[in-house]
Amino acid sequence: MNEEYRDRLEYLYSRLNYEWLGMPAAPAELRLKRMRKLLELLDDPHQAAPIIHVAGTKGKGSTAAMMAAVLDAAGLRAGLFSSPHLHRLEERFKVDGQVATETDAIELIDLVREAAERLERDAPVVSAGGPTFFELTTAIGLLHFARRHARAMVLEVGMGGRLDSTNAVRPALAVITSISFDHTRQLGNTLGAIAREKAGILKRNRPAVLGARAPEAAEVVRSVARARNAPIREIAIHFDGRSIPPAQPLSRPTPGHVHVHTWTRDWGELELPLLGPHQADNAAIALAALDQLAEVEPQLGVSRGDAERGFKRVEWPARVEIAGDAPWLVIDGAHNAASAQALAAALR
Repeated sequence: MNEEYRDRLEYLYSRLNYEWLGMPAAPAELRLKRMRKLLELLDDPHQAAPIIHVAGTKGKGSTAAMMAAVLDAAGLRAGLFSSPHLHRLEERFKVDGQVATETDAIELIDLVREAAERLERDAPVVSAGGPTFFELTTAIGLLHFARRHARAMVLEVGMGGRLDSTNAVRPALAVITSISFDHTRQLGNTLGAIAREKAGILKRNRPAVLGARAPEAAEVVRSVARARNAPIREIAIHFDGRSIPPAQPLSRPTPGHVHVHTWTRDWGELELPLLGPHQADNAAIALAALDQLAEVEPQLGVSRGDAERGFKRVEWPARVEIAGDAPWLVIDGAHNAASAQALAAALR
């Protein structure tokens, strides 16, 4: 690690970082106005390409990775913003499946730092203590995508949705994956309350895709969609997916398969390296989102062949990741009841 790069990382990690500290119970200091002003100072990189905005309790990362992989396979050069990273900060910013380089990171952090310092100096009321680590990394990702001429951007929400820094954008499409209990101190202790925070990413007159099956959560998202005149397509109504388990006995690597159909087509059976029956819902949401995206952005349409190629090469570490088979070693980041149950089903 060279000194320039180390210095830039130290700056980023010196900022208020809720990933390390934990989110406040009442996150009043999370101000979208500050994030919007920061992006304005960077010449609004989020307006460079259509955005797919992905929220949800579980599955949003896998779903976002699948969408980006299919768009890349179609030659549509997607930018993928995800969090947190496992090994290196640059994992959060991928274009066409490639992570940002250290050189990219140095240039991007310098540009975003300059904008942040201007914001703190010239608009202290808006700045209110300065951008947080996550706000800065969101800006870095969007700037990287714009500089690399991404034709579409897939943004994974950090937490919640309504007050998340990624919600400063106006996407072409909002996607909500499964909704379960997590971060209840910040988001609420009922599925309805949590769903309302997630539904905060829905924008007026912009379409949405809903993958939540829990009736209480789905009804809340529907009500927000109605209020905002956001056309919505739902799992088990407009689209669905079925898991086809890998062959037994399991050998490594053995991909699973999913069968997906949407309101526009039957995608058929597709190979998917991400294991576990829960990935069928994520795959269905991803392909439904791409079908919906093509209706509003026809130039971003994809084919079944694109989906086949994209799914085969999708990578999403620490999600039922088989790291060894003598003895078996499986790595998974399950950290709430729903994801633990999904892991148990996958292991069975």
